[in-house]
Amino acid sequence: MRSLLIKYNYLLFLVILFFIAELLVRPFGNFPLNDDWSYAKSVLILVNDARLDIGYWPAMTLATHIVWGALFVKVFGFSFLVLRISTLVSAIICLFALYSLILKISRDKIIAFISSLTLLFNPIFFNMSNTFMTDVNFLTLFLLCAYLAYDFFVEDKLSSFFLVFVLSTLLVLLRQYGIVVPAAMVISCLFLKKKKLFYFGVALVFTLLIFAIFMWYERYLRTILPVGSSYKFSGNFNPGTRVFWDSLYYGITTRYKIVGIHALFYTFPLVAVWLMDSVRTQAKMAVIFISVPVFCLVYYLFKDYPLQVGNVFEDAGVGADTFYETQKGTFIEHKHNYSASFFSIVTPLKYVLISLSLILIIFFLKKIRNIKRGPVTKHPEIIFLTTLFIAYLVMILITESFFDRYQLPVIALSLILFAYFQKVFKPAYWLSLVPLLGLFYISVFGTRDYFTVNNKKWEAYHYLCEEKKVDGGKINGGFEIIWWDDGKDSRWHNSVELRGYEYLIQFKSEDDFELFKEYPFQKYFPFKKDTLRIFKRKPHPTEIHHAY
Repeated sequence: MRSLLIKYNYLLFLVILFFIAELLVRPFGNFPLNDDWSYAKSVLILVNDARLDIGYWPAMTLATHIVWGALFVKVFGFSFLVLRISTLVSAIICLFALYSLILKISRDKIIAFISSLTLLFNPIFFNMSNTFMTDVNFLTLFLLCAYLAYDFFVEDKLSSFFLVFVLSTLLVLLRQYGIVVPAAMVISCLFLKKKKLFYFGVALVFTLLIFAIFMWYERYLRTILPVGSSYKFSGNFNPGTRVFWDSLYYGITTRYKIVGIHALFYTFPLVAVWLMDSVRTQAKMAVIFISVPVFCLVYYLFKDYPLQVGNVFEDAGVGADTFYETQKGTFIEHKHNYSASFFSIVTPLKYVLISLSLILIIFFLKKIRNIKRGPVTKHPEIIFLTTLFIAYLVMILITESFFDRYQLPVIALSLILFAYFQKVFKPAYWLSLVPLLGLFYISVFGTRDYFTVNNKKWEAYHYLCEEKKVDGGKINGGFEIIWWDDGKDSRWHNSVELRGYEYLIQFKSEDDFELFKEYPFQKYFPFKKDTLRIFKRKPHPTEIHHAY
């Protein structure tokens, strides 16, 4: 027992920290978050009717995600808390996979531990771990595939080779982007030292089989999806068309800053450990001549560009803000989530940390050029990880919908590739402490606020429905309340208008509404008191007249 604790001490410590963070967040409450109301309806259909139906809202294949949630619901019964627990279990597996892979690359438990903490306390990953969104499950399968592929290429394990394609099938049936994993395997097999043509052929056959399963699944979806559904069929992206290349060019030229922020800024706790040694091994003039242009370039490229791009970690809050007042798109710098002092700190940090990460990459490339090593082509595992990184970037750059949560594999692959720095630089582990503490505070307390607000929102909704006997269809409580619709199999609703709604749940009032009830609460990121409110539509003048 003692030997097991010593062997897995950092993994155990990782789980303990995760558990402490969850105690601080208190992710309780039977209510949906973000888009997971839709996925929950699909789980209910599978459990109750034994029928796979992704619904009209999702744009991804989703099947694996539905089955994963259904397994937990079958055992523990349906609730959004149970579905969240399923994601938390997946998140732990995800962290184990990342830790194990980086440990194999770096041969350093502390580097693997810091890498895992960097992912765990990433605001996007941590927030998504406390929902039933698809992003964590996708990343878990993605990293398990990466680990198994590395295991095959380095240690020649045949079982790992076949398992990559088994998990790739589940990955593709969760989100279409998963096809990049078997594709990267096919390319990387050409760089094996032995039996390259055999493994290339087998990998190609398995990849074609996965693609055939995917095509069969899409044919099934065409028979069940209603007109106007959001699902993105694969035929929309064909490398043989001009549209594909136009989309890729548009994505590269407009989204490179987003990718750069997630690959270079959010990975800094790991990058920091090698900075001291990387600078020490360079000539002073080289440091100056490299650093100054990099800082200038980063400032020019990222000037006035925000750290966040999607529906998580907006302004100084963590989690999607789904009230009418922000969903309608006219309320900028929401005072309830926005903190000017926070941004006065984080904006210069953006330039500094991205610059330092780029400088370390340059020093690393400069260093390995002077070391007599075999060519990269003799390392199929590096070819695989690099190909996977590039292929995934292509997929997210050509997609129509684009959220910051799609960057999680970019962050994870960046951490994996940065682990190779350990082979040429000596780490100073303590340098990761401050950035990790910063991420911990933002992610944990921001997510705690996210749950506090949602608890208050649903408390207000249930108060109106259960105590005041108001029809739920007359309440605009934001995106999740309207679209979940108490689990009914309803179609399209409009959450960004007030016509037809008698009650409004949000922070500020709107024209024709008056204060009905208040729900004060404490926020921690930023730290302040706030109040959520119920507003009731003012009676029309003719109604007042008739009352008399």
